[in-house]
Amino acid sequence: MIDRFSIEGDRARTLFGYVPDGAREIHAKRFVLCAGVYGSAVVLLRSGVGPVDQLGRLKIPIRMELPGVGANLHDHPGVDFEYEPTRRALSATRADAAAGRFYEAQVVLRSAPDLHIVPYQSRNKQAWSFGILAYYMN
Repeated sequence: MIDRFSIEGDRARTLFGYVPDGAREIHAKRFVLCAGVYGSAVVLLRSGVGPVDQLGRLKIPIRMELPGVGANLHDHPGVDFEYEPTRRALSATRADAAAGRFYEAQVVLRSAPDLHIVPYQSRNKQAWSFGILAYYMN
């Protein structure tokens, strides 16, 4: 589990975290923080990167003022499912692919209140995949 970074100047130099048998430190020239919508902000705030007023209230030493950290966060819960296409649709898709007219595609349909619906089709070496994704973006 990632806890925080040690910041020197404007760079993260050490990552502090925990594994089942205790604390760990990782030293590197470069880190990529990919902890999701909420996790990335939390790691940065614990590292002293963020809005000065919030860090001060939490008594976290300020390493870098960055007012936007932890602000305007959006989560996007959603569902996705795959379905079996009709024989006619599968036949047409195979014919298009054989003729070089098929492209893997996704179309994002947006509606109020910010609902993204993404129909898709793709293929791998074994089979075709058809599906729909639906995400609420707030």
